[in-house]
Amino acid sequence: MHGTQPVFVGDAKYKKPDASDHYQLHAYMRAYGVSVGALISPDFAKPNTDVLSRFTHDGLKTIEIYLPLSNLDKAEESLARLHEVVGFRF
Repeated sequence: MHGTQPVFVGDAKYKKPDASDHYQLHAYMRAYGVSVGALISPDFAKPNTDVLSRFTHDGLKTIEIYLPLSNLDKAEESLARLHEVVGFRF
């Protein structure tokens, strides 16, 4: 939040996001009037955080963040830097 305005919508998933998860995130972003949203999911195989960005048909930025559950220190570090990944400052 910036004042009383939301600046970001995040949705945690237990699996790799599919089309319905992206649709849901897009609906949340439109409802809250934000231009950036993220789906945060576990990655059981890779030791580092993966980040994938894309834009919706109407120009909203969606980010998939895969946290390495085999390296919890790295996952925690990535969450602490979430504001850098999504591109806003407090």
